Amino acid sequence: MDLTPSLGLANRIHRLRDASEIRRLYGETHAMIAREGRRVGQWGSGGAGRVRAASAYARLGAILMDENVFAEIRPWVSGPIPAFSPSAAPLRRFVRRLGSLGGPAP
Repeated sequence: MDLTPSLGLANRIHRLRDASEIRRLYGETHAMIAREGRRVGQWGSGGAGRVRAASAYARLGAILMDENVFAEIRPWVSGPIPAFSPSAAPLRRFVRRLGSLGGPAP
């Protein structure tokens, strides 16, 4: 579930002094996603139990002023199945394809 619009981040580009501010921005946004998207796992796991993993995320755009580069940041929250459990393999492959966890998709 993309929470970008509901968090008011869809039309905002952050101006950061340097890459160290990415950690702060990531942490703040991750906390908002965890708070607002905490029921995503509950919604997905209800019913017939066909959903093995559900996630909420937001996309952030930032310009690193010192380096004059654009960065896209995507904090994710997964639940109720832990993101690194064996049953969450499809989610991990999806996230890797987006480059959010790094490394090539298996």
